[in-house]
Formats: sequence, C-alpha cells, structure tokens
Amino acid sequence: MKFSGKGAALLLKGGGATPTYAEVAQVQEIGGIDITADELDVTTLDAGDYRDYIPGFKDPGETAVTVIFDPGIASHDESADGLFGIFQSGETRDWAIRFNSSGAGGASYGTFQGFIRDWSIGSVNADDPQTVTPTIRLRTPLTLSETAPVVAMAGPGIGADDLKKAA
Repeated sequence: MKFSGKGAALLLKGGGATPTYAEVAQVQEIGGIDITADELDVTTLDAGDYRDYIPGFKDPGETAVTVIFDPGIASHDESADGLFGIFQSGETRDWAIRFNSSGAGGASYGTFQGFIRDWSIGSVNADDPQTVTPTIRLRTPLTLSETAPVVAMAGPGIGADDLKKAA
C-alpha cells in the first residue's frame, strides 16, 4: 500500500498531574528524521585490499516542524505545554507522530522523547501565513507502534478510533 501525509499529526504529552497526549494544532509539515550510526574503522594490516568497519554510537536525529503560528492557541503559546513555552524551558517531553497508514482511518505511531532545540520564525509578509519552525532534537530512538501511545485527549484530528486503540 501507499500513503500520503494527509491525516498525520504531531502529538505532545502534557506536563500536568495526569499527563496525556494532545495534538499540536495547525501543523503544516513534519520534517524528516535522519537516524544515523557512526562507523568505526577496524581495518588491520592483514585485512587485504578493503577496509573493515563496525557500527558505533547511533544518533536518533531531529525533525523540523512547520506550524502555521497563532500564539492564542494553547499548543503554540508560552504556557508550560505550549511549543514556545517548551522551547523556553528546554524541557524534554514525550512526542508522537501519528502517521496515516490506512484509507480506512487506521494509524501507526512513532514515539520518542525530545526537546525543542531551535525556534525559527518565518518571513512576515502580506502573501503568506505566519509560520514558525521549531526543531525537535530526539533524545531517544524512534519507536514504531500500531496503537496510540496513551489515551489521548479529544481534540482536532483525534477520533474515537484512536481513543479505542489507546485503551
């Protein structure tokens, strides 16, 4: 099967007494995540004509997220659970990307922990929406799952099927 990004979402786990995942509003694009591994040259003098390598430490990567910005939206503002507030605090949070993986409304998820390392404000002009691009630095490996990471708060883009899967 083949899928598009339509229906995908970025979810952020809140920091309250009973933290739950909520969708970040007005996400226009979730950038790629390049997971890499160092390579260590272990070539010895008797190796012949080719070098020999083994894998070293892995880097979980980062992702830039483009958001049509509205500081009046709770998931964007400078509160403890808003994107700008999380950037200012430097706090590591639990995140999830809901991938659209079924024409019938199913989804799969990629979960990770990360912090907002960079905050870029897009150009301000009369012809384009105002955007911000926070870059999330992953601190843990991306984990793939067919079920929602936790029971999510009802909100834009989170449907009854997602809540049933999470239970």
